[in-house]
Amino acid sequence: MSDIKFTFDASKFRKRLHLLEKMSLDARMAAAEQIGDVMVGRAKNNAPVDEGSLTQDITHTVENKDGVIVIYCYVPDGAQSSEYAIKMHEENYNLGVNSQLKAEKGFSVGNKYIRRAMDDSVKDIGEIIEYEYKRRLK
Repeated sequence: MSDIKFTFDASKFRKRLHLLEKMSLDARMAAAEQIGDVMVGRAKNNAPVDEGSLTQDITHTVENKDGVIVIYCYVPDGAQSSEYAIKMHEENYNLGVNSQLKAEKGFSVGNKYIRRAMDDSVKDIGEIIEYEYKRRLK
């Protein structure tokens, strides 16, 4: 995995965070997988595109680190786009023709494609937590 790490302000869904404490590890892992899927989808929508390698290479993993669930959204080392993924994430640049076409379809294409996906997923994260909590009560 690359060396870029992100955190985000959880205050926007803090009222639902208490539900995590009541959820089993399986339920928290299931919620984390869904959250990872949402973030990857948005990151792929945000990613600039030339031939499509970067979009295809964005993925996620979920790990349990001593009871703390961690979601990684990243481009794996060795992936076709790994040589330029960080540069495309961190630097400002002019969008190419394919990225412009993608943007015309309503996607927010450009740098910080993963960071923005995380920020834009805050509402969904809270909803996923609440959904998994309620689903497990049945």
